[in-house]
Amino acid sequence: MAAARSAIHDASDRAVKPLSAYRAALERKKEQQRQEAERKKAEQSQRQQRRAEGKQQTKEQGRTPTKEPGQKPAKKQPTKQRQTTRGRDRGRGGPDLSR
Repeated sequence: MAAARSAIHDASDRAVKPLSAYRAALERKKEQQRQEAERKKAEQSQRQQRRAEGKQQTKEQGRTPTKEPGQKPAKKQPTKQRQTTRGRDRGRGGPDLSR
C-alpha cells in the first residue's frame, strides 16, 4: 500500500513540475513586460518634460516676427491653368471631330 501511495505522489510531483515551470516562465514574462512598460513610461515623461522646457524657453525668448509690422503679406503668383477640352472631346485622347 505504501509503495502504491509513494508511486502516486511521485507521479503527481512529475505532473506539477511542468506546470510550475510554465508558471515561472509566465511570471518572468509578466515581470519583463512590467519593466518594459515602466521604462517606456519614464521615457515618455522625460520626453514630455524636455518638450515643456523647450516651449518655456521659446516663450521666454519671444519669437522673432517673420515680417515687419505693418507689412502686407506677399501675394502668391497665380498658377497657369491648363486649357481644358470642350464638348465631345472631353475624356478622350483624340482631336475634336465634332466640327
